[in-house]
Amino acid sequence: MLFSEDFIKDASSGFTGSLCFRGGFWRYVNPDERSSDAVKFDKFNQEKIKNLLLSRKPKTSILSGQSIRELLVPHSKNRYILHVDIEKYYENIDKALVIQYLRSSNIFDEEHLELFESFYFDKEMGLRRGLGASPVISEIVGLKIDARARELLFEEGLRRM
Repeated sequence: MLFSEDFIKDASSGFTGSLCFRGGFWRYVNPDERSSDAVKFDKFNQEKIKNLLLSRKPKTSILSGQSIRELLVPHSKNRYILHVDIEKYYENIDKALVIQYLRSSNIFDEEHLELFESFYFDKEMGLRRGLGASPVISEIVGLKIDARARELLFEEGLRRM
């Protein structure tokens, strides 16, 4: 995927020319410009990561296209359902973990991963909320949390979910 020189230069400033923080979320500076490099980059990454996660098993995340209710149906006979709300989840996502996962998947080259890191991760605020691919990126970590929770529950003798 080719980007303009301005977009590449903007990476060195943390994409301050393409993104701004407003109302608790990151937004495109010019949201009307649907053909901008920032929008294209975001949509491209969103699709690539979504397809990567959907190719893995099990397909139990929101990305599977099922509603939360549909995802819970197989567990309706279980005695317990674990509901967790992680405070400041996006802000605490480890970018090294995400980059390592993406690097091992071989869907992006190193140059793309460098742009990716500076586009989606703010030095002070972690994963930027409000961008199209942010929820998909958070799924990378969410699936690891789900897997670990299942392991712990199974170790404790609870029925496997």
